[in-house]
Amino acid sequence: MRASATGEAEIVEMLLKAGADASLRDDDGETALHKVYTFIRQEKRRNEDFEEERRKRAEMKFEKIVKALVANYPEATTVTNRRGEKPCEREI
Repeated sequence: MRASATGEAEIVEMLLKAGADASLRDDDGETALHKVYTFIRQEKRRNEDFEEERRKRAEMKFEKIVKALVANYPEATTVTNRRGEKPCEREI
């Protein structure tokens, strides 16, 4: 979950290939997919003032993580946390 929350695409992929369970939840009922969407929102705010090239690289990294998590655990897009939020419903 931490690798998703910090945007570490290669680590997320490596962990999933090694059998990591993408359906695990934290105390707030959030999955790794919830965490990556939170990180995407934070990075977009942080990169607002940066050049287009840096923003595109960040978006590609996030897209890679989301695809890997959803491929491993398709139901992740419909799982709600304790606040009733689905990962993709978060403001980005």
